[in-house]
Amino acid sequence: IRTPLTSVIGYLGLVEQERYRSTEEARTYVHTAYKKARQMKVLVDDLFEYTTVRQTDTPLNLITFDMVQLLEQLAIDFQIEAEEKGMDIEIHSSKERLMMEGDSEKLVRVFNNLLANALKYGKDGKKIVIAIEQINEDYVQINIKNDGEPIPDEAFDQLFERFYRAETSRSQESASTGLGLAIAKGIVELHSGTITAETSNEWTNFIIELPLKVKAKKN
Repeated sequence: IRTPLTSVIGYLGLVEQERYRSTEEARTYVHTAYKKARQMKVLVDDLFEYTTVRQTDTPLNLITFDMVQLLEQLAIDFQIEAEEKGMDIEIHSSKERLMMEGDSEKLVRVFNNLLANALKYGKDGKKIVIAIEQINEDYVQINIKNDGEPIPDEAFDQLFERFYRAETSRSQESASTGLGLAIAKGIVELHSGTITAETSNEWTNFIIELPLKVKAKKN
């Protein structure tokens, strides 16, 4: 938080002290301060959410929903961004509908984070695949994988840790807080599920297993 806040104060201080050579330069300072303030808000929001999902007694708003439909809608939401990056998003499901129980709002955040990561960091990739399969009578497995540049081996031990970013320079360019995967893990674990990752020269794959019925505290 200190880094963007220092920038905000610095640039607004230049404007306050009239240390600019033209109106256009002053506008540039204000715009930069605005961008840094937005970056700080994202970080604060993510920190709050991370703190919330790490508490084991955080209540879930459990509803019954169709996981296939939820992921199909998310794929549509990301389609334009994917096309801009030269990537396609495919969905494969073993069933047309897969009804399950969960906090759909929180689970949307999980899949949003994973799809956003695939688009940001799947360098030179052409495809994102979302695969949905009911693996037994109690659990569903969702794989979100991309064929971009693999994650370095040394990153795996810390991949789901807070503030960890496998590529610092690219994370700074994309204004990443380094909390996305940690938040995703917290939400999945609140649902008594698991999230893991694997990588190879062909695919980087995030594997989420969730129970069809959640034994959790409700609101």
